[in-house]
Amino acid sequence: MNASEYQPAPVAEHLRRLMLLRGVLACVLAATIGVAQLGFGVQLRWEAMSALLLLLLAASLFGWLRSRRAHISEAELFLHLLLDVATLSGLLCLSGGSTNPFVSLYLLPIVIAATTLPPRYAWSMATVTAVCYGLLFFFYLPLTTAHSGHADADFHLHVIGCGSTSC
Repeated sequence: MNASEYQPAPVAEHLRRLMLLRGVLACVLAATIGVAQLGFGVQLRWEAMSALLLLLLAASLFGWLRSRRAHISEAELFLHLLLDVATLSGLLCLSGGSTNPFVSLYLLPIVIAATTLPPRYAWSMATVTAVCYGLLFFFYLPLTTAHSGHADADFHLHVIGCGSTSC
């Protein structure tokens, strides 16, 4: 097959793949929340975080059913990705903000948008995620653990690229 014969997957197929990925991610995040809270003693707002994950799973089921019965537009796929970013932002806001190692999950919607949608959507997704990440520097609930009293005041400097207190 040469390049002129290539036919991209329809948007509905991209949405089904996104819904599968979203379901797996929600389960992994739920397990991570449980391990962090029960295994490591991290005090999380599990009720609010569970509600966000349930919203994500409900949207996933809706998206899966919709992709089987209706024509899916690129804008609809983009809206699903925006929901993913909003939900991830909520989860990160409740669990340490920009210092949470799961902040790298912001890259997934950008990559998905860049590979499945026209450039205007990809650039919009990159902008939205950058803004959400930036807001997490200021709006978040810090994580509390059994060792929170030993935290160094300069712990967050690594997030803004500083290696010492001279920044």
